[in-house]
Amino acid sequence: MINLDNVVQRLLKIKGLSQGKEAANILGISPADFSNRKKRGSLLPLLVEWAEREGINLQWFITGDEPNLAETEKRRKFQIFNEAEEWLNEEVNKNPKREIWFEVEFERAFEEFKKWKEEKEESAGYTDSSSTRKVA
Repeated sequence: MINLDNVVQRLLKIKGLSQGKEAANILGISPADFSNRKKRGSLLPLLVEWAEREGINLQWFITGDEPNLAETEKRRKFQIFNEAEEWLNEEVNKNPKREIWFEVEFERAFEEFKKWKEEKEESAGYTDSSSTRKVA
């Protein structure tokens, strides 16, 4: 049987948070809706959808069991991103402006990324003008 409290705790751990109401925000629902879904047993599909979107190993996320070694080794290659995201979440919780700071500094440090991002937005029909994105 799946223990939803443990699944929610893993979500909070991944995001560097500590309170259940913060999980509701991550899932895009109100704390009251979160509580109601949890009581009705309809929260799991939202949690699974979120984990899949985030690229989280579902075996570990749902059961707490460690994934197989091959998957772990494959994911380790990008562990720095997981750590950076965890750190950034902690920083943004302290000061929301840090998210903007990080984006600016990241694009400054990796001009290739900034160019790739602009090309991607352009091909999707977006333009960036004074940090305000508009649909073309």
